Amino acid sequence: MQRIIYSACLFFCAISYCYASPTPSLSEQQLDAFKSAAHKAPLLFVASAEQSKLKLIAGQTQEYELTLYQVKPTVVYFTNRPQRIIGELPMRDFIHYWYDGSDSFADVPPNADFVAVAHNKLKQFNFVFTLTKINYDPIEQKLTFVAKLLTPANERQNIFLKSLSFTNLFIDFNWNNNTP
Repeated sequence: MQRIIYSACLFFCAISYCYASPTPSLSEQQLDAFKSAAHKAPLLFVASAEQSKLKLIAGQTQEYELTLYQVKPTVVYFTNRPQRIIGELPMRDFIHYWYDGSDSFADVPPNADFVAVAHNKLKQFNFVFTLTKINYDPIEQKLTFVAKLLTPANERQNIFLKSLSFTNLFIDFNWNNNTP
């Protein structure tokens, strides 16, 4: 099972890098396609970045500041079978929709699977979080979350890694039927 999950992560890593465009902007037709997809089936989002960092928030034991650096300007979205819809959404629109709708991510924080490779260990690390606050800086290509760690203590690897790369954040679907 772990091998299947790992293979799926690698597959979607490749897709996310292929779909990220240097000049993101949705045409009216692409925006309609996104809204249609959101109404047809639950969506999963993938945010990709060259590097990332986890920093424990002072006074907390389970909450971290999760920062993605050199983040791609778009997020890939896709649905499960049988629809198999795939597309991309500019990051600024993703941030907008984070707060929009009656079941928005701001109201009902999503879970996310954080996958990255440690530079010094050349090893993949995987953590599950609930994402709350979000901040995007398009100039610095930086996406920051407050992330509450859900990964059980006995499954945690060294979470205080200084340098992570090839980062992908798989964000669970929460926008269904209430996306504008």
